[in-house]
Amino acid sequence: MRHLEGIAVALALAACVYGVFWAFKALKELELRRHRRRIERFFEKRGEELVDARWKPFGPGAQSNHDVLFEVIYRDIEKREHRALCKVGVGGVYLSDDELTGD
Repeated sequence: MRHLEGIAVALALAACVYGVFWAFKALKELELRRHRRRIERFFEKRGEELVDARWKPFGPGAQSNHDVLFEVIYRDIEKREHRALCKVGVGGVYLSDDELTGD
């Protein structure tokens, strides 16, 4: 009987770990959606269009000062496509390594 109790405890512990993992994953996804919306507003205010924003958790400077780094593709006012690194932090949204990708 003790063997079954041990299995039940192990299953309960595994379920808790699994639940905590998915809770953290859901919270991270909500945070990333909020940051993507800030990036969209940044480009809208400049009259530009955000095409894509991908989270770069291990990009240059991504771990400093709690900033979140994205690789973005956007179109400027003249409809030229750019690729850049975009850092989202407490102080705002910042672009770096901006380069034209086409035409």
